[in-house]
Amino acid sequence: MLQFGRAAEIYKKMKRPEESSRCYEQLDNFNTAVTVLYENDLFDLAIDTIKRYTMRINVSIIYYFNVYA
Repeated sequence: MLQFGRAAEIYKKMKRPEESSRCYEQLDNFNTAVTVLYENDLFDLAIDTIKRYTMRINVSIIYYFNVYA
């Protein structure tokens, strides 16, 4: 996991926001992933990231209710 964090920072310094954002997603740090994209005016990619986060939450909720309900 530390490798994704280091990679995200390196990509950020190299001005590669898309790659940096993907690394943050791998760490489940969607807030930072979206922020990196937003700061670089990559709004469509930020929206896609938010959609993936929402889908992940929905799947978790469905799984929880199927297992524990």
